[in-house]
Amino acid sequence: MMINENEKFIKSIDVKVHKADKKRHEEEEECRQLDEEVGMCSLVCRWKQIRELETKEKTLMDNIKIQEAEANMDGFKVT
Repeated sequence: MMINENEKFIKSIDVKVHKADKKRHEEEEECRQLDEEVGMCSLVCRWKQIRELETKEKTLMDNIKIQEAEANMDGFKVT
């Protein structure tokens, strides 16, 4: 009779260990997915920053061309 109760106890522990292990694997997978999402957000943010800098650069270059054209109209040679 004692062996039967020990077996039941061991089986109940095995079930709990299995459930805990399954939960750990699920949480690890969720963490991996979140890491991927964070990585993608980081890339999107960098891409947006690059686009903003490119836009600012274009605006500055356009302003320089306008100033050069105005200076040339005023008789100054801009090189």
